[in-house]
Amino acid sequence: MYNSTALTSFLSFFSKTYQLIYKLNIDINNFYAARIKFVKFLFELAIVFGMIQGLRATAYAADPVSYIDANGSAQSCTVYEFVNSSTNIFENGKWYVVNGYVENNNRIEVSGEAHLILCDGGTLAAHQGIRLIENNSLTIYGQSGGSGKLVARSSGQNNAGIGGNYYETMGTLTINSGTVEATGGGGGAGIGGGNAGNGGTVTINGGSVRAQGGESGAGIGSGNRGGSVGKGTGGTVEIRGGTVVATGGAGAAGIGGGIYGNGADVTITGGDITATGVHTIPNFPEPNGIGKGDGWPGNGTLTMTGMVATVNNIPCSDYPNHRGITVHIWKHTHNFSYEVSGNTITGTCAAEDCNLSENKFSVSINASDTTYDGQAHGATLSYTSMAHDNEFNATAGTNISDSSIEYYLGTTKLDSAPTNAGSYTAKITVKEKTASVSYEIKQADITLKTSPTATAITYGQTLADSTLSGGVVKFGDNEIAGTFSWNSSTVAPSVSDSNSTEYEVTFKPTSGNYKTISCKLKLTINQKTVAPSVIVSSGTMTYNGSAHQPSVTVKDGNTVIPTSEYSVAYSDNINAGTNTAKVTVSNVSGGNYIINQTTANFSIAKAANPLTYVETQTVTKTFSTTAQTETLSEAANGQGTITYAIQSRKQGDNDVDYFSLDSKTLSIAANTPAATYTVVVRASAAGNSNYNNATKDSTVT
Repeated sequence: MYNSTALTSFLSFFSKTYQLIYKLNIDINNFYAARIKFVKFLFELAIVFGMIQGLRATAYAADPVSYIDANGSAQSCTVYEFVNSSTNIFENGKWYVVNGYVENNNRIEVSGEAHLILCDGGTLAAHQGIRLIENNSLTIYGQSGGSGKLVARSSGQNNAGIGGNYYETMGTLTINSGTVEATGGGGGAGIGGGNAGNGGTVTINGGSVRAQGGESGAGIGSGNRGGSVGKGTGGTVEIRGGTVVATGGAGAAGIGGGIYGNGADVTITGGDITATGVHTIPNFPEPNGIGKGDGWPGNGTLTMTGMVATVNNIPCSDYPNHRGITVHIWKHTHNFSYEVSGNTITGTCAAEDCNLSENKFSVSINASDTTYDGQAHGATLSYTSMAHDNEFNATAGTNISDSSIEYYLGTTKLDSAPTNAGSYTAKITVKEKTASVSYEIKQADITLKTSPTATAITYGQTLADSTLSGGVVKFGDNEIAGTFSWNSSTVAPSVSDSNSTEYEVTFKPTSGNYKTISCKLKLTINQKTVAPSVIVSSGTMTYNGSAHQPSVTVKDGNTVIPTSEYSVAYSDNINAGTNTAKVTVSNVSGGNYIINQTTANFSIAKAANPLTYVETQTVTKTFSTTAQTETLSEAANGQGTITYAIQSRKQGDNDVDYFSLDSKTLSIAANTPAATYTVVVRASAAGNSNYNNATKDSTVT
């Protein structure tokens, strides 16, 4: 890029080159003409370089340019244009830099959103001022030294120093730093509307601003008569910092309305401000330093936070309630320490000239227990020594309000004030000090409009088997979702409880915002029809000629049915047999069951056969050459057919075959040697349906 620094460097190069040529050991008579030509060449080159510099004065730059932003922080800009004498417009989205002294006889127009950096040591003397009308904005920045300056003096009639032309309303001006001097032409504001034009939006965050209204125009605000008599306004002015001196023209306010104009909406939270009105119309209300112009009663609004003031050079503790033609406002610098006591945070100022009562101010967080109603229930902040939270914030350097309150359910932070029932803690933090208050949103009462109905169950089932349906519960006019359930769901009612005994039912809302509600219900318990299992008592039953009646257990599944529920009858229970004896269970009316008649079989074992037979018999015979017989003793008491058979025939240890048996008759073969013989005869009783078979042995010798 080309600039004045580059030109200076070039001239330095020119001088050193010339000196070098002069010092060379060359014959001056022979070299003089060449030296003159070389110097001429360099001079012409310098002229061309300067022309290029003039043509390129507004070229885009590459080196960063620093500036101070609205927060007082240093920033930098890398894409910008230098302002020069031919600049006539500040274009939308562009940044402009004043570096060095620049005179400009154009009325520079702001188109869109433009930015202007006043470099330290630089001055833009805008002799026709700057045209800034509504829907356009200009932001002015200085550098760290604060010596960069804009001097905007409208030499033409009807135009503001910075703002509108005739009948034009000013746009938006923001001054973050640097020095700005603005003087309106006849009828125009220093900063604001042109003649008959309204003020715009002015924000001053820092820097030094001096605004002088033209004839009948406000220092900052509307021009002469502002739009139309009695209807024009001074616009909106917010001063957050810097030094501001605003003086009205004849009949105009320092900040606010031109002559016959209403005041501006002014907010002051910082800086050092001197505003002076000029009274010119006899018998008319005089203008205010901040407020209306001469001859009109509308003062606009003034919000002043953390500031102190003098009115007409007299200290005033309740400004702006008592306005005056000259006002000086400055910010008191508090030196606060903070402490917490319960739900209150108190700040105490250690600096002199504090405007707080007893040098203290506080904020308390308040909340009361309540009951759920579907609405959010939050805490509120209350302030001492403050009219509202804005004043507290300006004083404390915070930005708290009711919306800053944090809410907790236990340790869980909520997004907003709670609506649902529960126990909550509300907290507010100021300067790392946190005050809190606990409160409860209680569950709401609900109303049972219609009781539910219960389905019938069968004996043996529990209340849990009865389905509850219907039922209407309301909160106000709204029906509440939820479920009915039996309180004693494991109870198994008897048939005798049917539609007579009441059981408690509780409605539990789906939402935790409501209390539960209970009622009592009756229900039908039906008899249970069963085909029971009949279990005959264990143990052996043996035929004895009498009827057998074993005890029985009757069951419904695993449940033993009381004997009162059934009767028992026996049949075929005398004679022996396998599962031929019967026991029949029949229903007894009036109980919990309807028992289907059921028969179980049981067995009667055969009795032991009572057969008896003599253990020994003696037969004595004489040797014979012919066969002999002997009738043996007869077995007694045997049940069933009795038969006889030889089991063994021995002489000593030797078997012999001299003997045979026919029924009870023992035959001895002819020529049987004389000796002692042993014959074992077995009597066998065949038994019958009630007796088992049996054998008895008799030894015959």
